[in-house]
Amino acid sequence: LESLLRKSIQPYLKELLNLDPSVELSKVGIPVLLLQGEQDFQVTIQDLETLKTAKPDADFRVYPDMNHVLKVVKSTQENQGSYSDPDFRLEPALPKDIAEWINK
Repeated sequence: LESLLRKSIQPYLKELLNLDPSVELSKVGIPVLLLQGEQDFQVTIQDLETLKTAKPDADFRVYPDMNHVLKVVKSTQENQGSYSDPDFRLEPALPKDIAEWINK
């Protein structure tokens, strides 16, 4: 962890941890697409609701089997393994949904 939390970047990390994503998102003046997986244990559906409240005009998509690293998982055990296993597939609808949102 020393390389991630070395003294030279600690001021940046402290500042970053003091930011509230919903407050920062409310300041954004451009279109926003929020993507959320129901299998994401780091960012929850409740977090998505908070972001939607902060940016009511944002588009959003929820994927039932997608986790935090955008992969399809069916269990907690799969979820943990998917972070480092390249054999887990990306949520299939994700690239199409992003492309359609960009092109609209």
